[in-house]
Amino acid sequence: MKKFDEAIKVYQEQISLYPKNVNGYFNISVVCNLLEDKKKSLFYLDAGLKELSNNYLLLYSKGKTYLKYRDYVLALKFLLKCEKIKSSNNKD
Repeated sequence: MKKFDEAIKVYQEQISLYPKNVNGYFNISVVCNLLEDKKKSLFYLDAGLKELSNNYLLLYSKGKTYLKYRDYVLALKFLLKCEKIKSSNNKD
């Protein structure tokens, strides 16, 4: 548990220093999911999406988080949004 707490502190610091960098938000949400803390995971994914709206990785992670906790309606919502973003990026 101590290693997870240390990791969370590191990623919180990364987010403070680099709020426009997706890695901190993504990594801290992964740690929270490993700790089975859905609420915290979604909190950090939402915080990341406030800074980086429509970020594919954060939306995908949010969809996978909902899927992990069997909220299939919300999982589908975010995974479809990812597909829409992916499709629009491939039109260029």
